[in-house]
Amino acid sequence: MGWQANTGSMLAFRSKVEKELHDRLEKAAAYGETAVKLALSQPGTGRLYGSHRASSPGQAPTVLTGDLRASITHAVFRAGLFLKAVVSTDKETAPKLEYGTSRMAPRPFMRVTIEKIRPILWKLMAGG
Repeated sequence: MGWQANTGSMLAFRSKVEKELHDRLEKAAAYGETAVKLALSQPGTGRLYGSHRASSPGQAPTVLTGDLRASITHAVFRAGLFLKAVVSTDKETAPKLEYGTSRMAPRPFMRVTIEKIRPILWKLMAGG
């Protein structure tokens, strides 16, 4: 009986720890989503096309329709034994903007933003 009670206590403890980790990852991922959306909301310094000022190479893309910015989401999920937090988009244009093409210099918005806020993300994941 002693080991069965111990097993129950360990399972309860594991469940509590996993919930805490999930909550911390959720907080960090939500922060990351907001930061990327803010990066995509900044005015550009590139060419003027009618009333739209584009971004310059190396800057995050500026808002034209808002579709890219609206598509930024986050999720926390289990991957085997691990919990994972992801900030992502399903827009086909995102990789072209992030990494550039043969005809356009990169307009990074995801990698640069996440790298910039990395210390804050670590604090959030640590419970801060």
